[in-house]
Amino acid sequence: MSDASLDRYIASGLEKAKPKYWTITANFFIALLVSFLAAITVLGLLVVPAIWGGYYESLIRVSKGEAVEVGDFFNKGFRGGNWWKLLLLYLLAILGILIGFILLIIPGVYLSVVWGLSAYFLVDQNLPVIDSLRKSRELVRHIGWWKMFAVFWGLGLVLAVLGAIPLIGIVFTIGLYPVVLMISVNIYDSTTREP
Repeated sequence: MSDASLDRYIASGLEKAKPKYWTITANFFIALLVSFLAAITVLGLLVVPAIWGGYYESLIRVSKGEAVEVGDFFNKGFRGGNWWKLLLLYLLAILGILIGFILLIIPGVYLSVVWGLSAYFLVDQNLPVIDSLRKSRELVRHIGWWKMFAVFWGLGLVLAVLGAIPLIGIVFTIGLYPVVLMISVNIYDSTTREP
Protein backbone atom coordinates (compact mmCIF):
# COMPACT_ATOMS: atom_id res chain seq x y z
CA MET A 1 0.00 0.00 0.00
CA SER A 2 3.05 2.29 -0.12
CA ASP A 3 2.05 3.58 -3.54
CA ALA A 4 -1.50 4.18 -2.38
CA SER A 5 -2.92 7.64 -2.64
CA LEU A 6 -3.50 9.67 0.47
CA ASP A 7 -7.23 9.36 -0.23
CA ARG A 8 -7.02 5.56 0.09
CA TYR A 9 -5.10 5.80 3.36
CA ILE A 10 -7.69 8.18 4.77
CA ALA A 11 -10.68 6.18 3.50
CA SER A 12 -9.25 2.94 4.86
CA GLY A 13 -8.47 4.55 8.23
CA LEU A 14 -12.00 5.93 8.48
CA GLU A 15 -13.46 2.55 7.55
CA LYS A 16 -11.45 0.82 10.29
CA ALA A 17 -12.41 3.47 12.86
CA LYS A 18 -16.15 3.38 12.12
CA PRO A 19 -17.16 0.14 13.89
CA LYS A 20 -15.12 1.00 17.00
CA TYR A 21 -15.70 4.78 17.00
CA TRP A 22 -17.32 4.93 20.45
CA THR A 23 -14.66 2.67 21.98
CA ILE A 24 -11.69 4.60 20.57
CA THR A 25 -13.35 7.90 21.48
CA ALA A 26 -14.11 6.76 25.04
CA ASN A 27 -10.52 5.55 25.38
CA PHE A 28 -9.33 8.91 24.03
CA PHE A 29 -11.33 10.76 26.69
CA ILE A 30 -9.99 8.45 29.39
CA ALA A 31 -6.40 8.96 28.20
CA LEU A 32 -6.97 12.72 28.00
CA LEU A 33 -8.48 12.92 31.48
CA VAL A 34 -5.84 10.71 33.11
CA SER A 35 -3.06 12.64 31.33
CA PHE A 36 -4.52 15.94 32.52
CA LEU A 37 -4.74 14.67 36.10
CA ALA A 38 -1.24 13.19 35.94
CA ALA A 39 0.18 16.46 34.58
CA ILE A 40 -0.83 18.27 37.76
CA THR A 41 2.43 17.08 39.32
CA VAL A 42 5.90 16.91 37.83
CA LEU A 43 6.15 13.21 38.70
CA GLY A 44 2.79 12.62 37.07
CA LEU A 45 4.14 14.01 33.80
CA LEU A 46 6.46 11.00 33.68
CA VAL A 47 3.55 8.60 33.10
CA VAL A 48 1.84 10.58 30.32
CA PRO A 49 3.88 8.99 27.48
CA ALA A 50 2.97 5.50 28.74
CA ILE A 51 -0.72 6.42 28.82
CA TRP A 52 -0.62 7.58 25.20
CA GLY A 53 1.58 4.66 24.16
CA GLY A 54 -1.07 2.30 25.48
CA TYR A 55 -3.76 4.25 23.65
CA TYR A 56 -1.80 4.06 20.37
CA GLU A 57 -1.38 0.32 20.88
CA SER A 58 -5.15 -0.04 21.20
CA LEU A 59 -5.61 1.85 17.91
CA ILE A 60 -3.15 -0.52 16.24
CA ARG A 61 -5.24 -3.44 17.51
CA VAL A 62 -8.36 -1.80 16.02
CA SER A 63 -6.51 -1.42 12.71
CA LYS A 64 -5.60 -5.12 12.79
CA GLY A 65 -9.21 -6.08 13.52
CA GLU A 66 -8.43 -7.27 17.05
CA ALA A 67 -10.68 -6.81 20.07
CA VAL A 68 -10.45 -3.51 21.96
CA GLU A 69 -12.56 -2.58 24.96
CA VAL A 70 -13.01 0.68 26.85
CA GLY A 71 -10.12 1.18 29.27
CA ASP A 72 -8.09 -1.86 28.24
CA PHE A 73 -5.25 0.21 26.81
CA PHE A 74 -3.47 1.16 30.04
CA ASN A 75 -1.34 -1.92 30.64
CA LYS A 76 0.50 -1.92 27.28
CA GLY A 77 2.08 1.46 27.93
CA PHE A 78 3.48 0.29 31.25
CA ARG A 79 4.22 -3.37 30.50
CA GLY A 80 7.57 -4.89 29.55
CA GLY A 81 9.70 -1.78 30.01
CA ASN A 82 7.52 0.30 27.71
CA TRP A 83 7.08 3.00 30.35
CA TRP A 84 10.70 4.12 30.41
CA LYS A 85 11.17 3.51 26.67
CA LEU A 86 8.15 5.67 25.83
CA LEU A 87 9.38 8.36 28.23
CA LEU A 88 12.82 8.32 26.61
CA LEU A 89 11.30 8.28 23.12
CA TYR A 90 9.14 11.31 23.87
CA LEU A 91 12.00 13.20 25.54
CA LEU A 92 14.35 12.58 22.59
CA ALA A 93 11.68 13.42 20.02
CA ILE A 94 10.58 16.58 21.81
CA LEU A 95 14.17 17.71 22.32
CA GLY A 96 15.09 17.01 18.68
CA ILE A 97 11.98 18.71 17.31
CA LEU A 98 12.40 21.69 19.65
CA ILE A 99 16.02 22.15 18.57
CA GLY A 100 14.85 21.80 14.96
CA PHE A 101 12.27 24.55 15.44
CA ILE A 102 14.89 26.80 17.05
CA LEU A 103 17.11 26.20 14.00
CA LEU A 104 14.76 27.90 11.51
CA ILE A 105 11.52 25.92 11.98
CA ILE A 106 11.92 23.69 8.89
CA PRO A 107 14.13 21.08 10.64
CA GLY A 108 11.54 20.88 13.44
CA VAL A 109 8.71 20.29 10.97
CA TYR A 110 10.84 17.68 9.17
CA LEU A 111 11.62 15.79 12.39
CA SER A 112 8.02 15.96 13.62
CA VAL A 113 6.95 14.20 10.43
CA VAL A 114 9.72 11.58 10.18
CA TRP A 115 9.40 10.62 13.85
CA GLY A 116 5.59 10.77 13.86
CA LEU A 117 5.19 6.99 13.69
CA SER A 118 7.92 6.09 16.20
CA ALA A 119 5.61 5.40 19.17
CA TYR A 120 3.70 2.90 17.02
CA PHE A 121 6.89 0.94 16.34
CA LEU A 122 7.79 0.96 20.01
CA VAL A 123 4.45 -0.32 21.33
CA ASP A 124 3.62 -2.64 18.43
CA GLN A 125 7.00 -4.20 17.67
CA ASN A 126 8.65 -3.58 21.06
CA LEU A 127 11.64 -1.94 19.39
CA PRO A 128 14.28 0.00 21.31
CA VAL A 129 13.90 3.79 21.28
CA ILE A 130 16.54 4.61 18.66
CA ASP A 131 15.33 1.79 16.39
CA SER A 132 11.75 3.11 16.69
CA LEU A 133 12.89 6.57 15.59
CA ARG A 134 14.94 5.07 12.73
CA LYS A 135 12.13 2.77 11.53
CA SER A 136 9.68 5.67 11.64
CA ARG A 137 12.02 7.76 9.48
CA GLU A 138 12.48 4.88 7.03
CA LEU A 139 8.74 4.22 6.78
CA VAL A 140 7.95 7.91 6.24
CA ARG A 141 10.53 7.99 3.44
CA HIS A 142 8.98 4.84 1.94
CA ILE A 143 5.44 6.25 2.10
CA GLY A 144 6.45 9.75 1.07
CA TRP A 145 7.33 12.66 3.33
CA TRP A 146 4.72 14.95 1.77
CA LYS A 147 1.93 12.40 2.26
CA MET A 148 2.80 12.11 5.93
CA PHE A 149 3.13 15.89 6.23
CA ALA A 150 -0.40 16.17 4.85
CA VAL A 151 -1.64 13.65 7.42
CA PHE A 152 0.11 15.10 10.47
CA TRP A 153 0.09 18.81 9.69
CA GLY A 154 -2.77 19.06 7.18
CA LEU A 155 -5.31 17.16 9.24
CA GLY A 156 -3.96 18.88 12.36
CA LEU A 157 -4.66 22.24 10.73
CA VAL A 158 -8.21 21.15 9.88
CA LEU A 159 -8.75 20.18 13.53
CA ALA A 160 -7.30 23.50 14.70
CA VAL A 161 -9.64 25.46 12.40
CA LEU A 162 -12.63 23.43 13.60
CA GLY A 163 -11.51 23.98 17.18
CA ALA A 164 -11.58 27.73 16.65
CA ILE A 165 -15.34 27.73 15.98
CA PRO A 166 -16.93 29.28 19.07
CA LEU A 167 -18.77 26.92 21.41
CA ILE A 168 -19.02 23.81 19.23
CA GLY A 169 -15.50 23.73 17.79
CA ILE A 170 -13.89 21.94 20.69
CA VAL A 171 -16.58 19.24 20.62
CA PHE A 172 -15.93 18.59 16.91
CA THR A 173 -12.18 18.59 17.45
CA ILE A 174 -12.25 16.15 20.35
CA GLY A 175 -14.76 13.96 18.55
CA LEU A 176 -12.66 13.83 15.38
CA TYR A 177 -9.17 13.56 16.90
CA PRO A 178 -9.37 9.79 17.55
CA VAL A 179 -10.40 9.28 13.92
CA VAL A 180 -7.45 11.38 12.70
CA LEU A 181 -5.13 9.28 14.87
CA MET A 182 -6.70 6.16 13.37
CA ILE A 183 -5.70 7.39 9.91
CA SER A 184 -2.01 7.60 10.89
CA VAL A 185 -2.25 4.23 12.66
CA ASN A 186 -3.81 2.74 9.52
CA ILE A 187 -0.93 4.07 7.43
CA TYR A 188 1.55 2.50 9.86
CA ASP A 189 -0.32 -0.82 10.05
CA SER A 190 -0.99 -1.10 6.31
CA THR A 191 2.57 -0.36 5.26
CA THR A 192 4.34 -2.44 7.92
CA ARG A 193 2.28 -5.50 6.93
CA GLU A 194 3.26 -5.22 3.26
CA PRO A 195 5.27 -8.17 1.89
